[in-house]
Amino acid sequence: MDKANQFLIVDVLALIAMLISAVTGIMVWKAPGIKIMYTHIFASAAFIALIIIHVLLHSAWIKNTLFRSR
Repeated sequence: MDKANQFLIVDVLALIAMLISAVTGIMVWKAPGIKIMYTHIFASAAFIALIIIHVLLHSAWIKNTLFRSR
């Protein structure tokens, strides 16, 4: 699998996790429920993990951008 496909998969999964987290967050706020809260916590943890993976996948670009000689 090439880098572009890895970026796409991680980004799409992060978007889905963020949307689930946002929707369940509103649901917990409006009508608290234990199942919704667990779903919200799981989606939020998945989103954080995927963002960490996203940053790690882009680490070469980050290094090149930060340490570029001017």
